[in-house]
Amino acid sequence: MSAARFILKNPKSENDTLIFFIYRVRNDSFKFSIGEKINPQQWNPNTQRPKFPETTDKELLSKLKFIDYRINLFNAKALEIENHCKYQKITLTIDYVKAEIEKEFRPVVEERPKVTFFEFIDDYIANVKFAKESNPPRPINPRTIAKYKTGLTHLKEFASLKRKGKLNFDDINKTLYDDFVAYLQTEKNQANNTVGKNISILLMFAREAQNAGFIKDASKFAGLKSFRESVFNIYLTEEELNHIYSFDFKKDSALDHMRDYFILGCRTALRFSDFTRIKKEYMYFEFLKIRAIKTRQEVIIPVHWQVREIMQKYDYRLPRAISNTNANIYIKDVGKACGLNQTYVKAKTKGGRIVETEFEKWEMMTTHTARRTGATLLFKAGFLAQSIMQITGHTSEASFLKYIKLDKQEHAALMAKHEYFKKH
Repeated sequence: MSAARFILKNPKSENDTLIFFIYRVRNDSFKFSIGEKINPQQWNPNTQRPKFPETTDKELLSKLKFIDYRINLFNAKALEIENHCKYQKITLTIDYVKAEIEKEFRPVVEERPKVTFFEFIDDYIANVKFAKESNPPRPINPRTIAKYKTGLTHLKEFASLKRKGKLNFDDINKTLYDDFVAYLQTEKNQANNTVGKNISILLMFAREAQNAGFIKDASKFAGLKSFRESVFNIYLTEEELNHIYSFDFKKDSALDHMRDYFILGCRTALRFSDFTRIKKEYMYFEFLKIRAIKTRQEVIIPVHWQVREIMQKYDYRLPRAISNTNANIYIKDVGKACGLNQTYVKAKTKGGRIVETEFEKWEMMTTHTARRTGATLLFKAGFLAQSIMQITGHTSEASFLKYIKLDKQEHAALMAKHEYFKKH
């Protein structure tokens, strides 16, 4: 029979007191805390077990059941030690029991080598392989790694100027958040959305450090969030798009090719990485079927007549695409040549101040303008938002409606076309 007993550290206490495991071998004894406390009023010294009162207090009952479970674990281990010694003909000593109990209930924790927050980030960037929250996992985009490195550079510059070059895991809190935002706004003169991106990267690093066990108390930054202000973006009207499509670029093949790519983007609402790789194999009668690089989801799009004519122009083998950066330059040249010179005033918060800048429409054209134009024109044509979202990949109608660019007048004009407003 096991020589194990369980006693309270202070049986006369009015408050919770520790429970000890006692083991005796002849004249030697060993005492070890089971790591749980109980109120003496809830303890039965005869059974050396908790009393289970008639109560609806689920939290109390759960606590008492767990204490009973812990006691059973210690008892079972004691019996295991005794049986092992008996059958292996090992002399049962208090030192042997102590060593086995401590090995079971106080395992040696390997001390983690000391790592600074910046060392952790450097290691994370060097070893991260997959995009966050991608299912199934997809390789991380090199541009995402570049964003991480830029965010880290800003953090190190901030720490050098404001924190004597140091930033510890325990420093990730509201004070750091506020100081870093102020630094990016005032000393780096960044626009609000750029500040928001860098804050998002900081918080991502903090969450990864928490997941890796370097940050124990995440409550200091749990409520902190990145931010983004609404930015004015353009889309092209049906008339402007048709004008670009029919514009004669004469012998400027570079602009001619860029115009065609831009039209493909507008008429498919695909991303630059997808509309630049359309080929004959993706076209099935009146449909275009393509797997998006970013989401890895298959998209099925009705083929617009301009898409078909452009593909036929190149015998279904598009010219070699240039980089997105260079494409953004050429697209502006396309818009300028086509006379898209309507003036817009664009306001954004920079350095904590609202800055208004005047642009002509062609100056605001980018590769992403094509995708936004496509989604907006489809919506204006009367297609259901849910159908268009199957192409754009938006997961909520609210985010989709923010994405398309219709002003109040245009929304009202769409409603006015409905039979509801007409006399019958």
